Amino acid sequence: MLHISGKKNIPIVLEQQLSSWLSGRCLNRKPVSMDIAGQQTDFYFTAMPIATGGGKQRFLLLEKKEQINRQKPLHQSNELIQFSDIIGESRLLIAAKNTARRIADAQEPVLIVGESGTGKELFAQAIHRASPRRNGKFVPINCGAIPSELAESELFGYEAGAFTGALRNGKQGLLESASDGTIFLDEIESMPLFIQVKLLRAISTGSIVKVGSTKEMPINIRVISATKKDLLKEADLGTFREDLYYRISTFIIDLPPLQKRDDDVILLAKHFIKRCQEKYNKYPLTVDDDFWHALASYDWRGNIRELENVIGRVVYMADTEKLTIVTLPREVRESFTRASSGEVQYQAQVDGLLQTGEEKIIEAALLDTNYNISQASQLLGISRKTLYNRINNSERLTQLKSVHTKKTVAKKNCL
Repeated sequence: MLHISGKKNIPIVLEQQLSSWLSGRCLNRKPVSMDIAGQQTDFYFTAMPIATGGGKQRFLLLEKKEQINRQKPLHQSNELIQFSDIIGESRLLIAAKNTARRIADAQEPVLIVGESGTGKELFAQAIHRASPRRNGKFVPINCGAIPSELAESELFGYEAGAFTGALRNGKQGLLESASDGTIFLDEIESMPLFIQVKLLRAISTGSIVKVGSTKEMPINIRVISATKKDLLKEADLGTFREDLYYRISTFIIDLPPLQKRDDDVILLAKHFIKRCQEKYNKYPLTVDDDFWHALASYDWRGNIRELENVIGRVVYMADTEKLTIVTLPREVRESFTRASSGEVQYQAQVDGLLQTGEEKIIEAALLDTNYNISQASQLLGISRKTLYNRINNSERLTQLKSVHTKKTVAKKNCL
């Protein structure tokens, strides 16, 4: 953002750029203008002491003004995903969608549980869009991305003059802005404990108290939370409040990881390929069978997000009209090679067991008929020629036949 190259002395350059704003004052998104590479650039600057640093360490946040202005944290219904947009035909995913549809009309909180990249926000958007609150705002908040020093003022807002550097007219918090709509708390396990206390009271009472105020303000929100962790285990560890867990988990939706979604990997990959073809103008494209097999055999730790990234990279980098296993990342190719090798070994074991079983059956038939080929073939339900072929192709049966022949000859010679 400051156009500082690695060739420069970074601490000195930072000191020059930020010195005028390091006077010890608390600042909260103060508009500042800096000369960056010969151009005046507008920023928001936040500065406040870190509680554990004895007052000497400070938290600094620099945000480009133009980027902040381009963000759209408050979504209208027509911009959001609906249930029909969520791709997948696996039993577990369909069960999750059916549950989400049934609870969409309710007002109670929802907790969506799933690994990273399983589509938790997509489900939250779809629930909001199918709910009576669809005409209200959908406000997504990544609890892990808000610094703990700013969490309270961001979520609950503050009154004018609440602290040094506060905006003249105060600030509306995200909870207030979501009133009559839905607030989505992603990665709620990352929320600081002191904020969890205030959130619990806000959900319980339907009201908030801004920073610097003693007056309760009513809000009307539906809370949808998401986590990739077991919140009860986090409660046992002391990092999450158990009472908050029970408040936000009236309804629980478990999203399955991609590896448990049967053939959904291929469905999603086809969707992403089509979308990337349009985005990167890559026409036409065909796909090799081993490409599909490799995708299906890979353990997608990053789930749908990882699959989407892989497909985007493969399509963009495609220099032929055919996507083959060679175009996939190394880890996907290696996984396919290991899976294929395992299938070969398994098939070899199966073939060996079948051959051993067949040999024992033929051996029993030969013993029962005193090695009479005609009678043994009738007993087995196969032709004499087939039986001869099976004996000659089996080292074990050939040896048994040879031993029997030698015993028969010896018996005749004794007579």
